[in-house]
Amino acid sequence: MAGKGSRGPVFCAVDVETTGLFMSSRLLEIGAVKFDRHSVLEEYQTLVDPMQPIDPAATAIHGITDAMVRGCPSPGEAVARLLDFLADACFIAHNARFDVRVIGMELARAGLEPPPNPVIDTVRLARRLFSGVGNYKLGTLARYLGIERQAQHRGLPDAYAAMAIFRHFLDGSNGEFVVQNVPGYIGSFSDLAHRVDIRLQGDESDFEVLARKQVMVEIVYRGGTRPGIPRMITPIAVRDIYLYAYCHRSGMVKSFRVDRVETYRIP
Repeated sequence: MAGKGSRGPVFCAVDVETTGLFMSSRLLEIGAVKFDRHSVLEEYQTLVDPMQPIDPAATAIHGITDAMVRGCPSPGEAVARLLDFLADACFIAHNARFDVRVIGMELARAGLEPPPNPVIDTVRLARRLFSGVGNYKLGTLARYLGIERQAQHRGLPDAYAAMAIFRHFLDGSNGEFVVQNVPGYIGSFSDLAHRVDIRLQGDESDFEVLARKQVMVEIVYRGGTRPGIPRMITPIAVRDIYLYAYCHRSGMVKSFRVDRVETYRIP
């Protein structure tokens, strides 16, 4: 059973905020709270530099601006830390497919494998637990259950709200916890996560593909302050003979002449 320790199963409620309103949007914030039947164990929260402008329509919802995320960890760094934090806990989220998809895309872009942890969707769970609520949005359920949130549409407060919904289920359950028997169980993270399909041709058109998918790639560049030394970049755009990419070594967006990229590979 996933997440089972000396005190019983361990769970991790997660919520993400993004640069836009679609599953293809880049990661902007992670909030996560790890807990068991008895208490909260740990928290993880970080803003993320998505390496692209934030859609004003998304900012109007969560309030996160470009200035707020400048200098924050990159998406790859943030999801790598989340994997360490998650460990073998059961992954819980409200409308979990969205969170899994966003995190899974960032894992794929960073060359990291999605974890095998079981996933529980508290939307599905709430439909079985509560009737006559009106709708099953997180805010509606939080008010119904009397959950106080410091902010709406922010990672950590929303993760706590998802935790409270799940704990309502735990309090009413009897016997040993079996994740596959939970009404909101939807499968394993690795099965649900999106995987980036990359087909490279071995020529300069590859950089347009990599920029469109925004996948992290290792290059050897004939130029800059450290020519010939491998570096990790995430391509963002190709314009004329220049590749614009987030350089993970410097933490900045830089331009690279395509004809000076000696080698490149997806890690």
